[in-house]
Amino acid sequence: PVLQPSATLSRGAFSLNVWGSIDTTDINEQGDKEFRLQEVDYTLSYGFSPNKHLALEVGGVLYTFPSIPDTGELFASTTFTSVPLSPSVVVYHDVNEVNGTYGKVSVSHSFDLTEALAWNLGASQGWGDSSYDEGYFGVDEAGFNDLCLRTSLTYALNDSVELSGLVQYTEMIDSEIEAAADATNDAENLVF
Repeated sequence: PVLQPSATLSRGAFSLNVWGSIDTTDINEQGDKEFRLQEVDYTLSYGFSPNKHLALEVGGVLYTFPSIPDTGELFASTTFTSVPLSPSVVVYHDVNEVNGTYGKVSVSHSFDLTEALAWNLGASQGWGDSSYDEGYFGVDEAGFNDLCLRTSLTYALNDSVELSGLVQYTEMIDSEIEAAADATNDAENLVF
């Protein structure tokens, strides 16, 4: 199990988010080195809506790790807010370590169970270019990556603080990428 705290500061259309992933066990320790803090990501973004049907966002992410080189990405996303299931498209381009592009198409819907409790459902399909797939999987060809199905419950403690629980299933689709991911037990994952 891991803890993944996140904090976001927003002012107008700008947001700064800090997200972390912290091991609660020693599963990733190597020798006498403890890597309980696995990752910290810093995201600066600018979001705007040119009309009531469309939400756009651009920004950058700095991914930091204790045991592998840090990297950074630029991204742009589009969400169709007035269409059922709120389809969205996001494209990331790694500008540091991988110099590759990853895109994802997703749909989602949220059901308000009470004033403070929401049930969220979503699905997405990712695709990577040959540089991205080479950098992350050792496969020098473009292809579909992760198919993801997820559900979560979110409880709003107040206007600024939420608690959420998530269950997510992810599977690699491209056979070569799946085989490469299988070598590290990452071809299929159930996360909660």
